[in-house]
Amino acid sequence: MKKRSYRFSPSIVVFVLLFSSAVIWYQTDSLSSAFLDQIHKDMRERTELVRYMVSNLIRNNDKAVA
Repeated sequence: MKKRSYRFSPSIVVFVLLFSSAVIWYQTDSLSSAFLDQIHKDMRERTELVRYMVSNLIRNNDKAVA
C-alpha cells in the first residue's frame, strides 16, 4: 500500500472548516440577537403608545361623563 500524499493536511482542513463554521454561527447569532433587540424595542414602543391612547380615552370619557 502506498502512502497517500495530501496537498493539505486533513487536520488543517478540518480545523479551517470548524473555525469558519464557528465564525459564521457567531455572526448569525449576533445578527439574530440584534434583530430580536429591535423587535423588543418596537414592542415596548407600541406598548407605550397603546398605554397613552387608553389613558387618553379614559380621560376623555371621564370629561364627557362629568
